[in-house]
This record gives sequence, structure tokens and C-alpha cells, in this order.
Amino acid sequence: MLKQVSALLALLVVASGATTGNASAAGWQPPVNAETGDRAAFANELAVDAQGNAVGVWARHVSLLTWEIVASSRPRGGKWTGPVAISGDTRTGEILRSKVAVDPSGNAVAVWVAKPPQTGGDGTFKALWSASRSPGGAWSGPEEISTASGVNEFDVVIDANGTATAIWHSLLEGDDDPPGSFVRAASHPLDGEWSDPVELSAPSNGGNPEIAVNSAGDLTAAWIEAVPDTGNFVVRSKSRPAGGAWSATADDVSGDTGSMTDVQLSVDPDGNTIAAWPYSECRNPEACEAYEECTDPECREGLDVSRDFFVQTAYRSETSGTWSAPDELWDDTADEKTSEVALATDPQGNTTAIWSSFAPGGNTMLSSARTAGPGGAWSTPVELSTPDGGSLQGKPTNPRIVADPQGSVTATWSAAVGPNPGIGVTENRRLQAVHRPAGGAWGAPVALSTPDDLWAAEIAADPLGYVTTLWSGTNAMRSRVFDSIAPLLQSVTVPATGVVGEPVAMSADPFDVWSSVTTGWGFGDGSSASGATVSHCYSTPGEHTVTITGTDLAANAASATRTIDVEADPGAGSDPCAPPDPGPDPGPGPKPRPDPGTDTNPGPGNSIAPIVASLQQSSSRWRVRGLDRRPRLPVGTVFRFRLNRAAEVRLRFERILPGGRAKPRGRLRMSGDAGANAFGFRGKIRGRPLAPGRYRLTVTAHADGMTSPGASIEFTIVR
Repeated sequence: MLKQVSALLALLVVASGATTGNASAAGWQPPVNAETGDRAAFANELAVDAQGNAVGVWARHVSLLTWEIVASSRPRGGKWTGPVAISGDTRTGEILRSKVAVDPSGNAVAVWVAKPPQTGGDGTFKALWSASRSPGGAWSGPEEISTASGVNEFDVVIDANGTATAIWHSLLEGDDDPPGSFVRAASHPLDGEWSDPVELSAPSNGGNPEIAVNSAGDLTAAWIEAVPDTGNFVVRSKSRPAGGAWSATADDVSGDTGSMTDVQLSVDPDGNTIAAWPYSECRNPEACEAYEECTDPECREGLDVSRDFFVQTAYRSETSGTWSAPDELWDDTADEKTSEVALATDPQGNTTAIWSSFAPGGNTMLSSARTAGPGGAWSTPVELSTPDGGSLQGKPTNPRIVADPQGSVTATWSAAVGPNPGIGVTENRRLQAVHRPAGGAWGAPVALSTPDDLWAAEIAADPLGYVTTLWSGTNAMRSRVFDSIAPLLQSVTVPATGVVGEPVAMSADPFDVWSSVTTGWGFGDGSSASGATVSHCYSTPGEHTVTITGTDLAANAASATRTIDVEADPGAGSDPCAPPDPGPDPGPGPKPRPDPGTDTNPGPGNSIAPIVASLQQSSSRWRVRGLDRRPRLPVGTVFRFRLNRAAEVRLRFERILPGGRAKPRGRLRMSGDAGANAFGFRGKIRGRPLAPGRYRLTVTAHADGMTSPGASIEFTIVR
């Protein structure tokens, strides 16, 4: 699928080059609201499937001690749907945080932690819950994954077959458990139930579990674990092959010295897992040990307990199943403290890491990239943000990074705005982003939010290279899209010839996946106009070059040129394009009309690949008409989608069987127009009704020997 999408994108780039001639720097679409209101929202998470459909989840305030988890979706090029509550009765407790994951087909799973109100009982009890959703379908009811107390950090992934696996860190579970805390994992196959939890770690005071899955469904888990009697925290890991069991013994990834605070994972195309973590070591171990043993502040005076800070990485070979020795990305040669690492790997195998750095000379976000392959070398770190002189101003936290199939990388982080507001005063923060095109260099950071409009942010990329951010702001959940693709200029119409003094009609039909397009015209004689349809009068004869430019709301621009040969008119006056003086009585008779002309020089850019965007349906659960005059469910549904150009549309229907298998049930064809399209469906294919059950519709567009990527959506027919 990724190869097909990459080929389509390459075709679009070639077509745009032939048609446009140039394109401006890519940018961000304007922000939109996924939810507004006076209820505070936070703990947002985001995922995007192979069709570019986004799924967001977040916690929404209900009452004084009550929160609920809500979910919203957005098709590529479309709008966010109204959020729906998915936490059910668990909303009677406090929601702490949430996660969401999707597979390439669009199956989604959301996981969150909830605890009851602190009114009677154990107010520290926290359980792990989940809900799932098929592509285009409705969310299931909440399902408890673990009743273990003290669940806090957790993560979740879903493989290409729709099997979800959650990992979490929790305290005791029952009176018979030994003291301490554990890292546990459980899996949920498509159309199945959560398995019994499996303990991955020894009892420890560690945490921060992370999990990654490769294309074959193999899992790698990593976490921070305390080393008994040392005060050190190290990175441990276990793996599980697809369909198999977790390894019996945990691997020591980082070594047994130092204090690791976090670990992040990424997977390359060959299935190798890359890990990165920040850690610190005491410069004077004897002084640090004495400091910890002291209970009297006086005995701690004069002890040098300063620490060295580092960022390290290692990789687990999919072939050998073993971890490499740790490799240092960064050390604190300038007394810099490091924290919060983020990783991203592109389909070519190149990995990029970013991390925050706090130094006496100023705070900054740093980045380093590794060339493809486990043996690739890491580049020298570069600064992504500007040091600020050591204050809280610009202090970067919450780094996030994604890589698209073309190798471009986008990173975001939260930056403090203004000087240190002092203890107990909330600092203003804003979302910042930076982009690095494939094979290029990092650009300058841009602000995506206002200074007081950021709590937390997430980021995800789709196969065409569009990047979505979702952040919790002031009384709203907001989103922006990084759009690196210029608009398409379709059906450009400029007559090959004209006559001095006679208006000439010209038109174009621009298309952009995400926004409206402003069309500008340069007529080659020093004058210009705007609009999809214009009329222009030439005062001088000769060949003129007409330039048409389409600009979207992200400031991406595409241009096309046409030539028109304007003939002289011997009867034209000195100002042939001046409006005629109607006089006192122009009299009856026909009025002159401009020649609409035809496009006699279409150019190669008119053969563009079709794109299906914003596939939606009026109802995901409906029935065929039965005997009831007033059915409770809708009868039939309406599928709606957008096309970037006129094309033949093919609709493929499949029955979804237990286990996720699909059985073809028929195909239909229709003529699609450029822009919005709608198809009413009552459950019959060539006169034969579909039986009740779950189905998947895949829509593709075909034109000039080119086929769009398929856009899919699921629905259910009931009796």
C-alpha cells in the first residue's frame, strides 16, 4: 500500500511540475476546533490510518470530580466530527490519561486510566479500560483490561491484523502479590476479548513502559526498572513474535549504571527496533552515596553531587533478537540537562531523534539523525530552537516527531513564552513546529498556537505526507494540518487567439484536499485579476503569456502558463479597451458578447491522477426496508466523497467475516464529478440484496489509465 501511495505522490509531483512550473514553500493550514465549550479538556491522543483518517481521544470535564473520555474522527480533507463519549459508566471516576492506536485499515483502540471519586473506598485505585471501533463504525462499550491498583503509565499498539496490545505499570493486585510494582501486558484480537495480563518485569519501582510493533506483528516492550540496592534505574526489554509468547528473560538494554528516566521506541522497515533514553550519572559517586545516607542537612553541606547528563540509543536486531551496546547521542559538555526523547523512522530506514536540553546558556530542542540500517551513524546534533539565555522563556518540553513515507520529518514541542513567572504561577506556553523535507535541512520553527493556548499536543502523519496536530487549548481542542502539496489547476481554459479591444473569457478549476484555493491571473500585458473565471481585454496585439496561480490556505502555490495570440483591429481607437460611451440612447439591438473560447493548449498537466477524499456516510448502522412502516433505524445510507477531478468511480463491497476475513459481495460503477459526490445505497447490488452483517466499502477513482488509492469505510446492515 505504501508503495502505491508513494507512486501516486510521485505522479502528482511530476504532474504538478509540468503544470505549475513552481510551488511556494509548504506551510500549515489555519487552526480548526475539534471541540469547543467551557468544559476543560486534556490528555489528548491522536492516530491516523492509511487512508488519512484521523482519530482523536481526550478527557473532558463533566463535573467537580468527574471526567469522561470522548473520541472524534476526521477524514482526510474533511472536518472533525462531534466528539462522542466512549468511557460509559467509568466517567463517574476521574480520568487520568488516554492513548489511541489505529491499524492501516482503520480499526481503532482507545485505552485510558480511571479511578472512582475520592468519596469512600480507596481513592488511589486506578483501573485500565479500553474501547474499540471498526473503520467508519461506532465505538464499543468500555471494557476493563486490568483491575490492578495504581495503574499510571501505559501504552498501546495495534498490528496490521487488528490485534491490539496494551502495556502498563501498576501496583499490587490482590493480597497475595509480593510488594512492589510491575509492568504488565495484555492483547485483544480483532472481534475477541482482552487476554489475561502477563507480567513482564520483576517487582520494582520503575515504570514508563513503551511498546512497538513491526509490519510482521512482532512486539518489543521496554520500560525503566530499579536496580535493587543501587539507586540506579535501567532500561529493560522483552519481545514477543507474532502469535507467540513473551520472552522469558528481560534484556538489559542500557547497562546497570546511571539513572534512566524515560525510554522511547521506533521500528524500521526491516523490523529492527530502535530505543533512545535520557539518563544521568553522578560525577562523584562517593559524595552522592554520602548525600543519600545523610538525614541531617548539615552533613550534606559541601558534598559535590553534580551529575552528568546524556542521551543514549541502542537497537534490537530482528534477525539475531539481541540488543546492541548503547551508543551516546549527546553528553553534557556544556553542563546541559537532557530529558524527554522522541523518535521517528521513515520507510527508508532513517531514524531521527529529538530531545530537550536545559543549559546555563539557554534552553533548546536538539536533534540528531541516523542513516538507514542498524549500523548507520548518527549525525552531529543540531539545534532546532534558539537558546534563550537560561530563563524559562522558550523552555522546550513534550517533544513529538513523525516521519512520512517520502522521508520528510516534522517535529513539535511546547515552548514557554515570556520570563519565568515565579513559583506557583502558571506559565504561558505555545505549540511550536519545525519541518525537514526529505534530503533537506531543518527549517525555522513556527508557532502553531497563541502563547496562552496550549496544554498538551500530539502529532501524526498519513501516507501522502499530510501531518495533523491535535492539542488541548483554552476551552477548546484544536487541530492543524501541515500541507506540503500544492493545489491542482484543472481545466485551464485560455483561447489560443484574441482580437484587440474584445474581451476574452478565461477560467480554471483549482482543487486542494484541505482548503479553498485563491486563483490569480497575470495576463502578460502588466494587468492582473483574481477568480476562477475572468474576462480580459487586450489593448496591444502580439503573443501574450498568461500565468495562472492557485494558492491554498497553507500558502502552497501552483502555477500554469498559456499563450494567446492577439490580432490587431484596424478600427480600434487609441484606447480600445475603454468602456464605450453609451450616449443618451444606445438603442435596441444585440449587445456584443465575449468569445468564451476553448482550451486549445491544455498541456500535460491536465492528465492528473484522481484522488478520493473525505469519504463519509450518513449512517454506519442501517437496515433495508422491511414490513415495519416506521423502522427505528434508517433505511439505507448515503455515501459522500470528494474527487479532485472527474473520473469513473468504482465501489467494491466486501462482507467482513469472523476473524477479520473479507469476502467479496459485488461491485458498482458510477460517474464522478470534480468536487462533492453522493451515492444513495439501499443494500442492493444489481438487484440482489445484501444479507444482514458487517461490510466494508472501498472507493477508487479511475481516469486516463491512473487509479487513486482506495478509501474505505465500514457499515452494518441489521434485520
